[in-house]
Amino acid sequence: MASARTASCSARFATCNWARARPRSFTPIGATAPSITPNRQGFDMPADEIVIETAPAFYKIFVADLDRSIDFYSVCLGFREQRRIDAGKFDEVILAPAKQGASVVLCRWKDGRAIDRGAAQGPTGYFVADVDRISARMIDRGAQTALGPVDYAGMRIAVLTDPDGHQIELLARSPATSPE
Repeated sequence: MASARTASCSARFATCNWARARPRSFTPIGATAPSITPNRQGFDMPADEIVIETAPAFYKIFVADLDRSIDFYSVCLGFREQRRIDAGKFDEVILAPAKQGASVVLCRWKDGRAIDRGAAQGPTGYFVADVDRISARMIDRGAQTALGPVDYAGMRIAVLTDPDGHQIELLARSPATSPE
């Protein structure tokens, strides 16, 4: 069943009735929040459809050995254990980054089933200060090198697999591409 908004849309997004640009408005602190909020493109979006934050909150990966994986991600990338959760059929360990960014949630099946990674998942990328140093630390902890470290597109990159076979891409911005 199509909503009224969907039904009023033509095949072209720009002609959707609900997506026509309206002037941006300012709501003072303490005022009632508007039911329509402008997004970056200037189109208004119903308040209940807005994503709070577009940065990923976490990445969840299944591993064979929680302790080995906690050690790997803590020592190599600076994550800290925040919480352990009994999720019924599997255990979860939430690892938070040292500064900011997405958490890594490590999961292990309680019944010991094999990890099925599939073929559609690419690497999880991390910006680091020194790709070569972090790559060496990861290899010391059981990672395998898939690529590099190499200079590519103004950055230093390396792709490795963690002890469970998950790909990790390390990137270091060159001074010319750094946001600072």
